[in-house]
Amino acid sequence: MLKVTHRKVNMSLLQKLQSAAKTAKSNGSVREDEYFYYPTRDAAGNAQVTIRFLPGFNEDDLPFAKMYKHGFKNNGKWLIENCPTTIGQECPICSANSELWETNVESNKTLARERKRKIEYYSWIMVINDPKNPEHNGKIYKFKYGSTIFDIIASKLEPEFDDEQPINVFDLEEGANFRFKIRKVDGQTKYDKSTFDNESSLTEEQIETFFAHVKEQQSVSSHIAEENFKSVEDLQKRLNIVLGTSQSGGKSKPNKSDEDEELFEPLEEKPSNKSKSKSSQKSDELDDVLSDLFDDDIPF
Repeated sequence: MLKVTHRKVNMSLLQKLQSAAKTAKSNGSVREDEYFYYPTRDAAGNAQVTIRFLPGFNEDDLPFAKMYKHGFKNNGKWLIENCPTTIGQECPICSANSELWETNVESNKTLARERKRKIEYYSWIMVINDPKNPEHNGKIYKFKYGSTIFDIIASKLEPEFDDEQPINVFDLEEGANFRFKIRKVDGQTKYDKSTFDNESSLTEEQIETFFAHVKEQQSVSSHIAEENFKSVEDLQKRLNIVLGTSQSGGKSKPNKSDEDEELFEPLEEKPSNKSKSKSSQKSDELDDVLSDLFDDDIPF
């Protein structure tokens, strides 16, 4: 018989997770070629699968990692960078946003909102039931998600009401399966209907799969290792390139007034009966993909 080390809810571990979840919810380069699980959606943009969030690889390892990122487009150029505030370091992009915001000019504040850092979380998950792609069932993948799903997790770790018992949803035996529900509402992808099932145990075979996985893979905390973040100097250079400011000029200068914004508006293109070129179509497709990555309501 397999010796299971997660037999009972470890209250000290649960308290550690509760504390980590609170910290992660506060406002206090990931290798994008790695595979992250995401279910196949139907023609309407909807999907429903069942997954299980998995524990950390040891007692000191949290089962999730939190990353701040910046992603925005300016003058046809994309800036997509990990934000060093994730690991408590200075970020020139955040500093430039603060300058914009402090002008108290509405157009500058709008730019600051568009360029603000976004939050994403990483966890290892096991696919319990994927009706459209059953070959994933029983397999372990990385899962990238946003605040909507993390808030659902946090509400289970530390319920709002006294008559609800806290559940360590990452536990192998006393956790809970997660019904990941994707729906399209007014053109926006939503995840707020996702829910946890009642407390349950993984099968012995599934638990064995997890422990075999631990021996072969890295913890999700590897995503926020220092080597995944650019230096302040390199981030500043990239910001200057995207904003079109001089390398020696340092941070971009905010607009002085709402009226000045007209000077930076692109010329309106005249309607054309010609179809888009292949390169233009590819550029639009890339923009769509990158825009989806930085949607405010994404699971990642």
